[in-house]
Amino acid sequence: MSLKKNRVFVFLAVIMVFVIMYSGLPIANASPVNPHWYAAHRLSATNTGIYSSITNDQEDLSHVSGTFINKEMWLVFNTNATRWIEAGTTRGPVNNSDGYVDDWHGHFIAYQTASGDYHERNVETEYKTGTHNFQISRDTLNGSTNWTIYFDYTQVATIPSITDTSGIYHDVGIESSDSDNSFTSGTYSSAIQYRNTSGSWVTWSSSTATRMDITNGTGWSATYSSSNNRLTYTH
Repeated sequence: MSLKKNRVFVFLAVIMVFVIMYSGLPIANASPVNPHWYAAHRLSATNTGIYSSITNDQEDLSHVSGTFINKEMWLVFNTNATRWIEAGTTRGPVNNSDGYVDDWHGHFIAYQTASGDYHERNVETEYKTGTHNFQISRDTLNGSTNWTIYFDYTQVATIPSITDTSGIYHDVGIESSDSDNSFTSGTYSSAIQYRNTSGSWVTWSSSTATRMDITNGTGWSATYSSSNNRLTYTH
């Protein structure tokens, strides 16, 4: 075999290794895979809904062009996180049904279905300020089995393509696609709750919430306090 053919073979072998490595990685934002950075907590509990309040909205986030930083919550339906819904506030690009939004400063939703289809879109008006409430829940109280998203108690989306009757855990935190992005240290999420299978809303507690920081040297951290039901983000 010639030296040239040897080089071609080695090159193809390297390509195949990368294809195998990356084909197994989930594409969803909700999956904690590098190079994303997280300051977050997780509460593992069978649930039919999740709720949290975000203070200062997008005002506390900053980012570099072409990247995003979110302050949000996730509802996940299976252990390998291939089915999930997330909602919150963001600074950065958003791909939605109306086209690409280069630099959104405001609320967004995203979800991934059982078939692996990923969807996201911006919601409402830009440059939201102050504190806002976010809820994702199975809309059985209104006679529907669909998962529904509410911002400030107003329905903003229905997700008919996810048929799970309950979720398995509830994440709350900050996520970023670049370590150069930042947030105001001391900003927080609060009023964190999940709805159990009986339909009752349950407040988080320190004994059940687990730190899920993935900082890669950024020093980002999330600390939960049960005394005021608050998850505070610092760096």
